Amino acid sequence: MRRRGKTAGVVEMSCPDCGGVLIDDGEVVCRSCGVVHERVNLNYGPERGIFTLQQMSRARTGPGRSVILHDGGLSTNIQIGPDSSGRGLDPEKRSEFFRLRRLDNRAKSDASKARNLTRTLPLIQGLTKRLNLPLNICELAVNRYRMLLDTEGGIRGLDVSEIIPATIYLACRERDMARMMNEIVEVSGVAKKPIARNYRMMLRRFGMRSPRSHTEPFISSGISKLKRSGLCEKLAIKIHEALHKTRLTMGRSAHGEAAAILYIACILCPNERLVQREIADTLRVTEVTLRNILRVILDNFVIEIKL
Repeated sequence: MRRRGKTAGVVEMSCPDCGGVLIDDGEVVCRSCGVVHERVNLNYGPERGIFTLQQMSRARTGPGRSVILHDGGLSTNIQIGPDSSGRGLDPEKRSEFFRLRRLDNRAKSDASKARNLTRTLPLIQGLTKRLNLPLNICELAVNRYRMLLDTEGGIRGLDVSEIIPATIYLACRERDMARMMNEIVEVSGVAKKPIARNYRMMLRRFGMRSPRSHTEPFISSGISKLKRSGLCEKLAIKIHEALHKTRLTMGRSAHGEAAAILYIACILCPNERLVQREIADTLRVTEVTLRNILRVILDNFVIEIKL
């Protein structure tokens, strides 16, 4: 199709059949031969604007689908109230609707898997909120839990309270989120050993390798917690990029490497010096780990300071 000049209601292409001008009048139609080349797509958005809570009652559609809800957000909700004209229901009708609602609730929670999801998914959502994790981490953790239910053996013989932190930790590792297992242990109240055991069990069942943690998220998180400047973060990122090219710290923990890099960056930046203990405690590593990685960096790099 050849392009033509743009005028009101005229598309910038010509008809491939006769070479006539195409008009966009709800449908893309040729002015000469009348062939319809493109139909208007359906609008799946809300039928009217909703800007306040009072206007929510005008909406005739519910929220979109969500994996966080056990039924995907497509369940039936039978409410007992006045009819369409505002008049109350007679006792016989109210009794019938009570019975229908009871049968509907029993049918939705009939399967053991549905009952399990009804109890567990709100717990996953609550723990991710207490950890200040974004919605995509919560959705991935829910998907991993659903996958675990579908594997051979499911969660038979396992403690759900220990599986939930493990699924969230796996989701954080997959999305490269700077959350260490110790943080999840403190917030969830579950010991570290069962969380690690269930984490390894899920990796085996899913046929996955343990996702590698990267250093950059821990650097950004450490800068935020230590309240350092953007100049310090920029310098730490440069040091990490130079260190990453040499592959000297392969196999070492990401948060330990981040602690050593932050210590060097804080020394090089004016008025931002911190002691090793403060950085190590913030990133939850030992001072020995920080010094060991720091020694590797200083033995292989020459740091020049321009005055």
